[in-house]
Amino acid sequence: MQADRRQHQRLTLRLPLECRMAGVVQPFRSCTRDISTGGVFFELDVPEQTPRPQVGSAVQIDVIVPPGPGHSPYDVQILAAAEVVRCDRLGDGRGSGDRLGIAARFKQPLQLRF
Repeated sequence: MQADRRQHQRLTLRLPLECRMAGVVQPFRSCTRDISTGGVFFELDVPEQTPRPQVGSAVQIDVIVPPGPGHSPYDVQILAAAEVVRCDRLGDGRGSGDRLGIAARFKQPLQLRF
């Protein structure tokens, strides 16, 4: 069995997410599956003629944390420059295309907007 090498504790949270890639006009919209201060995992439905994220490619990640007791009375937007570290085909997407699982590592400290 392989040891867990993660440096950051992951939280299993479903939060709205937008992912922007170079060369793709529209951002992908999805939800996080898990997130930490070091990175994020999310799933994308990618249409057939759209470029796929590649390991090593840069992406811009925007996550919205809804308001809640104990952390903020307002939406909080998390902005992050990230690098794709894993891209797994999970099956067929909605309609034509692929469903992908994307693991991305944040390249710099997270930026928060309230």
